[in-house]
Amino acid sequence: MEDLERPNVLPELEAFLEGVGLSREQLDWCEGKELPEPAHGLLVHNRDMTSALQRHHGEAITLEVRRTLNRDGRYFREVVLRGEESGAPVEYGAIEIMLDRFPEGLSKEIVRGRMPLGGILNRHGYPYRSAPLGYFRVPGGSVRAIFPDAPGGEMSFGRYNQLLSAEDEVLAMIIEILPPRKI
Repeated sequence: MEDLERPNVLPELEAFLEGVGLSREQLDWCEGKELPEPAHGLLVHNRDMTSALQRHHGEAITLEVRRTLNRDGRYFREVVLRGEESGAPVEYGAIEIMLDRFPEGLSKEIVRGRMPLGGILNRHGYPYRSAPLGYFRVPGGSVRAIFPDAPGGEMSFGRYNQLLSAEDEVLAMIIEILPPRKI
């Protein structure tokens, strides 16, 4: 869509994407209603991805932290979420977390990197919601470095999301990409 406004992705998150061979130009921004199932059901909502992925895949979700950067109360990390039993990759994420907006104990747990952010917040009953800023598609071959073990497919889908507190403060900014699938 030519008139679709492209969200401004944070430079630190773009750097993570570039590190796996994915440039901003490869993100083909689209309306959420254009995403096919199951991508639509997994991405177009205001809940957390961890719960959506658990429901869809029928298994708990684990976190693999690939890279981190901690700067001035802003914690950046690049992750792959995997099915606990299958080990299959179910999402790639590049995330900025505003650690100073969480209680100290919660911040420490986030930085330990043992559980996805949504899982931590849900377990502690911390109120938040997702507010997606945009959706995109990217050719499946472009994400091969992110999902080397995925069965492959023609297209991957993703969203640029923000997590907001009950007071609408930004808690995190996230690029979320699903493994490629046939369309």
